[in-house]
Amino acid sequence: MAQQLYFSRDSKLYLEFDSKVWEIPVLDGFSFSQSTNTSDITLSEMQGADGISRRGRRLFTDSLAPAEWSFATYVRPFKTTAASGNEHHAVEEALWAVMAGADKFGTTSSAASIDSVALTTDTATDREQGTYVVDSDDTTYSGSTGTGATFQISVNSSGTADSAQVISGGTDYVSAETFTIPASLVGGGTGTLTLTIDGLDTGSSNAFYRNANVDANSDFDELVSMPTDVSNTINFGQSNRSVLATCNLYFVMETSTTKPMVYKLSNAQINEASIDFDVDGIATINWSGFAASITDMQSAGNVLTNTTAFGSQAGTAGQVHLESDADMLFSLFTSTGTGTGVTAQDAGVDSTANFIRNRLTQCIVSTTDTASAFPSGDYNLTLTGGNVTISNNITYLVPEELGNVNLPIEGVTGGRTVTGNFTCYLTLDTAADPANGTHKGSSVELFNNMTTSGQGLDKVVIDFQVTFQIGGSTAGDPRLYINMPKVHIDVPVHSVEDVISVETGFGAYTNDFDKADEFVLTYFGDTATANEQTY
Repeated sequence: MAQQLYFSRDSKLYLEFDSKVWEIPVLDGFSFSQSTNTSDITLSEMQGADGISRRGRRLFTDSLAPAEWSFATYVRPFKTTAASGNEHHAVEEALWAVMAGADKFGTTSSAASIDSVALTTDTATDREQGTYVVDSDDTTYSGSTGTGATFQISVNSSGTADSAQVISGGTDYVSAETFTIPASLVGGGTGTLTLTIDGLDTGSSNAFYRNANVDANSDFDELVSMPTDVSNTINFGQSNRSVLATCNLYFVMETSTTKPMVYKLSNAQINEASIDFDVDGIATINWSGFAASITDMQSAGNVLTNTTAFGSQAGTAGQVHLESDADMLFSLFTSTGTGTGVTAQDAGVDSTANFIRNRLTQCIVSTTDTASAFPSGDYNLTLTGGNVTISNNITYLVPEELGNVNLPIEGVTGGRTVTGNFTCYLTLDTAADPANGTHKGSSVELFNNMTTSGQGLDKVVIDFQVTFQIGGSTAGDPRLYINMPKVHIDVPVHSVEDVISVETGFGAYTNDFDKADEFVLTYFGDTATANEQTY
């Protein structure tokens, strides 16, 4: 009797959400498993008059434990064609959306997102040269309702701001309104810097959003992803919920084109995402979570594999169709009939232009608390590595009735945490003269400010804004920005190696527990026309 083997390198992952399917390439090392919870009963007694002591044991199955899964993906942003809206998306975007509280995907109208800004002439000539990320919450806005915008401002060697670009466009803005930016956020110095809105994006987009019980406290209204022609902002503003949305994950092992194995992880919840940017690697995200059950769909007769195009294939709701002469094209029947369902969206999957090199990553650390605690205002840190981990801290509920094998019910969220660390070399800028008010924001100065009485050492709550520009800041290149408006940074720890370095841990937080605004992700796809994708 022939026995078919299956290999992990022949595997693909598909995510089903809101009756749509996305292909998500995974790296080697993925896993999924499900076990049972058991009780072990043993006897412990002294021996009887006959010298015998019973030492028996009995096992009971209490419940089926929730399935656990994990896998890694690359960070892969891309830009769509004009016919698809000139929007920025990411191959792994659906994973973020499910994790962040979305329950729908479809065409929505963006609520006046900023498309571009004009930089008012900056007469200052004494700012510190560098690149600065400014959150609109830290500015004085002449309007009343707009929220969520973030800008990147460059200061040249003459000490004057010379360019500004939109990172995140936010929502509900009005054309010609202005932002007045404190000098401490753009290299110090004197003079007022003003940005003026000169372009708005109010078109429709293919976005993930919240449909049921929208949290009005979100800075981004119902939107979880905000794809525009500038970037795609992904926020957690709708994630303040005890139970988040679920998706179905399909692991397909294509070793056999006639009997491929398909495992369905039903009602999967995404618990944690960890973004790693090691200096010598490609930006990756490690995902992990739970699911209610794992089903072998091949053995259950729910996998149709042939050369028939999906539009001509008859099937029933829940069946998977793999078209063997079209690279095992994945389709899912959402109802009974012929071609009644969806084919997997694979935009960006085959592109070779959307990988991000970690070596280009930059870290921008700034604070408005410059009066005494952190006189630099900003710190220029060149990283050698780092990590940002976002966790929903989900606990899966499983009943414990006696006499029954209980099944998992659902996962409930705990406190959301955003933590991480970054490493950089120990550097001292010899041009700095803190005693005379000249600051360069090196890692030495960060350590000194954090450990000096009368400065950062006296601060119970430390308020930094931290932005990781993974992939650099060059317009047009694929990259990912992680912006955390309020961050508590630990005292840097020295690491004595061939080159002395420091490692710093941090945690993002929010001032208002009713609002989920600890961080925002912003994706930028490759804008070369040849690399645009159909979505």
